[in-house]
Amino acid sequence: MDKIDYEKDLLFVIEQVVDWSTLDDFICLLNFFGKSRIRQEILNTKVLGDREINFCCIVLDIKISDFKHYIQRPSRSYPQFLEAYRNYSNC
Repeated sequence: MDKIDYEKDLLFVIEQVVDWSTLDDFICLLNFFGKSRIRQEILNTKVLGDREINFCCIVLDIKISDFKHYIQRPSRSYPQFLEAYRNYSNC
């Protein structure tokens, strides 16, 4: 953890949190870096899957078409993300 440059490697950190962590961890990331900064960085991801991209779209209010490296393919929505996210009043 001490070897990570959180400014330089922000996209990597965001990808790891979205891919492997809990919603609480993501909320902490939002509180620390801010929604607009995370939104700006995550659009450059090349590694997140459909489910993670959908989560980011719901939580960060962005469209799938905004992702620079996302290949459009049929995708199902995950409404449980929106419901779980709404349960956090500090967002």
